[in-house]
Amino acid sequence: MLRTVPGSAPAPVVVAAHGASQGGRSAPLYRHLADRLQRAGVETLLFDRRTTPGPGEIGITPAVLAADLRAWVARLRAHPGLRPDVVALWGHSQGGWLVADVAAADPGVAAVLAVSPSGQPPAEQMAYATANPAARGGLR
Repeated sequence: MLRTVPGSAPAPVVVAAHGASQGGRSAPLYRHLADRLQRAGVETLLFDRRTTPGPGEIGITPAVLAADLRAWVARLRAHPGLRPDVVALWGHSQGGWLVADVAAADPGVAAVLAVSPSGQPPAEQMAYATANPAARGGLR
């Protein structure tokens, strides 16, 4: 969902990437972020991250999520109502390391803000997240 500022000239935009388990674009945190940025004249893209693999994909890996975010950034840069030179990334939790990863590979990203990202590399975080619920359920 692209939140736009009514009647504005081409504006900067922030893409918000949510974490692995915090609802999605309709969660209060993201609605609040979009409302505050909109009042400051900044457009916001809120989207729900993928939860189902696409054709030919084995799973939802960090690489798949990063590719999705890069695709959103490319679409926004081509949007006539947005400034292609001012696309920023904001991510919370798992979205925090996702935006940092995408921004590191894209010098055109104007800014990046990672809120509460994991201190572990994505592969370790995902291994922990999937192994521990299984162990608690009696699977080894």
